[in-house]
Amino acid sequence: MDLSNRAKNILGFMIFETLLTAYFLWHAYRLPADTPLLSEPMFELVLAITIYSIIGGILISAIVHGTKKAETADERDKNIEAKADGYAYRTLVWSIGFFLVFLYASQGVGIPDSPYQIKTILLSFSFTPLRVLGAMIFILWVSETVKYAVQLRLYRQGY
Repeated sequence: MDLSNRAKNILGFMIFETLLTAYFLWHAYRLPADTPLLSEPMFELVLAITIYSIIGGILISAIVHGTKKAETADERDKNIEAKADGYAYRTLVWSIGFFLVFLYASQGVGIPDSPYQIKTILLSFSFTPLRVLGAMIFILWVSETVKYAVQLRLYRQGY
């Protein structure tokens, strides 16, 4: 598969952000659910993610670009990025909306008892601040992945 430098850069950052998100969620969900957000384990996790993201971003840029001079974005690149941003924004808004509805419904407000025990299932979810943070980070990752996927598709189609 022959990719341009821009496509390689997008693919590299897409994979890197997926690994960072998986690392954070893996370690965050291994903590007890009632862990405060302002605690030493969370500080260590956020510090590690920050360091990994800086070093990884530099390495990916160095690998993709090497010693070549950075290309300036032309009109086509800006249009592709704007179109991808639109898809990512809509994904983010809809995902947050669905999550807020799910969060509200999980409190059992206004849900009648039914033979399917929907109320019991929804009330079994534990929404601590740590779990809500994890869900928000996952939603942001989904939005970024949509953006990168749309950009790659548009570059491959020759938009």
